[in-house]
Amino acid sequence: MKRYRRAVCALLAGVLLCGALSFAAPKKGNGPETQADILELILNAEEATEYSMKQNDRVQLRAPDRADEPEGLDDPDGSGSGSGELPADGGILWKSDNPDAVSVTEDGLVTALAQTETPVEVAGRRENGEVLVCRITVSGYAATGLTLTPERGTMQVGETQTIAAEIQPEEAADTALTWRSADEDILTVTQDGTVTAVGEGTTDIFAEAENGLSAKCTITVSGWMLTGFSIEPAAVRLKIGETKKLAAKPQPEGAEPGTLRWTSGTPSVASVAQDGTVTAETAGTAVITAANADGKTADCTVTVTGTDEEKVTAVTLNCKTLTLTVGGTATLKATVSPKKLQNTAITWKSNNAAVARVDKNGKVTALKTGTAVVTASAGGVSARCTVTVKKKSTSGGTMPSAKPSTPGSPSPSGSTGTTGVTGVTGGAGILYLPGTLIPADSVREYTIPQYIPDTVFLTIDSDMGSNIVSILSVLETAGVRATFFVPAENLYASDDLLRHIAGDGHSIGLLLTRTQAESNPVELLNSANETLSVITGTPTRLVRIAGGSSGNLTSTAAQAIRAAGYRLWDWNTAPRSYDAAVSAINRTGTVTVRFESSAETASVLQQLMPYMKYCGIPARGISAGDTPICQTP
Repeated sequence: MKRYRRAVCALLAGVLLCGALSFAAPKKGNGPETQADILELILNAEEATEYSMKQNDRVQLRAPDRADEPEGLDDPDGSGSGSGELPADGGILWKSDNPDAVSVTEDGLVTALAQTETPVEVAGRRENGEVLVCRITVSGYAATGLTLTPERGTMQVGETQTIAAEIQPEEAADTALTWRSADEDILTVTQDGTVTAVGEGTTDIFAEAENGLSAKCTITVSGWMLTGFSIEPAAVRLKIGETKKLAAKPQPEGAEPGTLRWTSGTPSVASVAQDGTVTAETAGTAVITAANADGKTADCTVTVTGTDEEKVTAVTLNCKTLTLTVGGTATLKATVSPKKLQNTAITWKSNNAAVARVDKNGKVTALKTGTAVVTASAGGVSARCTVTVKKKSTSGGTMPSAKPSTPGSPSPSGSTGTTGVTGVTGGAGILYLPGTLIPADSVREYTIPQYIPDTVFLTIDSDMGSNIVSILSVLETAGVRATFFVPAENLYASDDLLRHIAGDGHSIGLLLTRTQAESNPVELLNSANETLSVITGTPTRLVRIAGGSSGNLTSTAAQAIRAAGYRLWDWNTAPRSYDAAVSAINRTGTVTVRFESSAETASVLQQLMPYMKYCGIPARGISAGDTPICQTP
């Protein structure tokens, strides 16, 4: 019987035994770093345990409960195989066949000391002769230290920052970290350590290594990140001697604009104190500007009029009649009486802008033959100049005669309400338009619009395809800047084109689909913005939803996007032809025009740019300080 038992013990000693892992939950201490917990590996009597470790890792080997031991394996005579080596307390004797690589203590605590090419066997022999075996492979390095920077910090709602994690030893730098926020109503964090402040309060951000080693940083969120501000009121009328205190309205509401520096563009007309109080000095117009330390600015236009006893009594022009040829210009000069009110703003108007138009500085441009009356008004008093426009002479000068019209081509003189091309110079096929040169075969009769907008924002929803290069070429030739809204997913393979767009002075925005806007738009925008910053060196705050925000974006998502510091933009019109574009911008105020990145857009812009320049319609891209047009509250 004794021989049988010894044979069984010997057989089991040669059989590799298996184990089951029991993982303890990571400790969450109060300090900036929490030590890694020691995992437990429970062995049983069926087969060997295969286990992988990293250098500096530890694991506690455990034998199964005695209630689970196989029956008939006791050794009542105490002889057992090598029983004299068993611990005196009747425990398990643990040994490693390569203690330089994997060490084990007398109570089964294993430490990985060096990387191994072959598994190291760690065996434990119980007093009944059983042998428990664990085969351990050591590769890589475990983290023994973890530091987050900053350990404490402050943020504002809408602000983002990336927490830096330093792992020791240096060889463990590729250790994966798991990031989490203790309160996602205050801070959210992505798995690259990018933290976004979404609500006020104080909470912790944790980073945890694979072996349970963790560290935290504590961040206090207070106030809102400023994206811009405006001055209220944006325009004010004062009489000489009156005062008005201006106020800054932050965007978003609740942000702090900081200390403002107030300046007046014309202090002789209106001076301003550093608390925003404006004093009317003399009649005229002055622009008051407020700027904060971050370089954000806002303006207020102040118009100063005379007191009740001091009124404009007369306006005098330097000429009462003026004769120009088509395409010619002249500047009228208006004098206001009394002299004390000479800075009073002058309003200029032409009663026949199709014949002669006048700008805000009194510059008259002759457009077609006929007569127009230009009026200069100030303080309820006006003066008039009759402008006669004649055909430009085509003989006796240096200008060659215009080529005869061919059937179907535009007439040089044009019809009523239109302005045509009036001369040829510089070689065949190039005709003059005021302020520009365009090919003869693309010349059309331009109708002076009834209304001219203050600003036209040109925007292109860009797929970053081949047509963008053509569109950029047209804009560059015209000297006009636009805004390109780029899909977030198209940023990663468009480095050269994005740098081309930014290098030409155009602004860039991010374009989200409806699905992207409904999921986690802020996280996606922050990630895309980080990529854009790496490529162009400049982040963006401009965002557009494909198809428009109305019906494609919930108010909750819109508020979250704005709280993160982004600005949502829709559009007034999306013309697909030249005629539609001309009609769409025939209005006052500000117009936002959306184009697609198609070959048709390049063609429309090539026709539209000379028209806008000819009519004096200002076109530009969107900047971060512009007030957005958005349909979602």
